[in-house]
Amino acid sequence: MLYKKFYKSKSGFTLIELIVSIGVLAILAVFAIAAVNPIDQFKKARDSQRKSDLAQLQRVLEQYYQDWGHYPPNDSSYHIEDEKTSPATVVSWGGALGWSPYMDLVPNDPLSSRTYRYYSTNSGQTYYLFTSLERGPLDPSTCKATDVQCKANPSSTSCNCTNASTITISTYCGTTALEPCNYGVSSSNTTP
Repeated sequence: MLYKKFYKSKSGFTLIELIVSIGVLAILAVFAIAAVNPIDQFKKARDSQRKSDLAQLQRVLEQYYQDWGHYPPNDSSYHIEDEKTSPATVVSWGGALGWSPYMDLVPNDPLSSRTYRYYSTNSGQTYYLFTSLERGPLDPSTCKATDVQCKANPSSTSCNCTNASTITISTYCGTTALEPCNYGVSSSNTTP
């Protein structure tokens, strides 16, 4: 019996040791999540997709201009109108039919509550493409990233790009007033 007493092994952790370990891990996990900020990362990813979509549309519009000598008109909903078809067809954002031969699939905003806006002047020599970046003035490429008023109230119309006022149906690129057209690209002869 004496022999077993000296060589008795302790196995496992005590309850207090487990609670302390779990507590330390929980605190580390909270700090890690706060540092990464996954919600902001998703916003950045969607904003990056929007910028990429508009850059792709910009290339397509320049090709259209090379073929036709002017940019395509916009319809009353500020979609692109393909006038080479008779009657002219509206090229819908995210439309499954695409815009042959220029694009197989016309991009759509990653969020269903937002949309891209296209505006072309009557002469077809200038166009504007707008979207609403979720990070608003926090993204340095938005139209009013340095505007103090816009930073104070990112959902105000003061965040709209200068030429977004040409969109008369809505000064917003979404279904609510919280989504101003704060990022744009345009033909090389003008600025968004």
